[in-house]
Amino acid sequence: MMTNSQQTSASSKHKADDDSYTITFTITILFIIGNAVASAYRARGDPWTFGFAVFAYGTLLALLTCVRLLEKREDAGGKTGGLKAAVWVLATVLTVSFVWRVVQILLL
Repeated sequence: MMTNSQQTSASSKHKADDDSYTITFTITILFIIGNAVASAYRARGDPWTFGFAVFAYGTLLALLTCVRLLEKREDAGGKTGGLKAAVWVLATVLTVSFVWRVVQILLL
């Protein structure tokens, strides 16, 4: 059985790990948003490329957010069925959209 000091130590370690993970996640999201803005700016003359860039980055941000929520919910022991389905759907949509875009580029 854990003593109070051991529980406090384990709790503070988990809190520190969660804080560093949150900082890493935030930096990643900011980097992706920066890339999305740069891609949208470069594609401003081509509406199809602009639309693809906005769609792809939006889907990627939604996917990363759902994965983050899924991890938090699994740690808390909550139900994850809907989030798992959302992750699968978003990952599939992102994959199909990239395949579609590659086919468009290669066939030109």
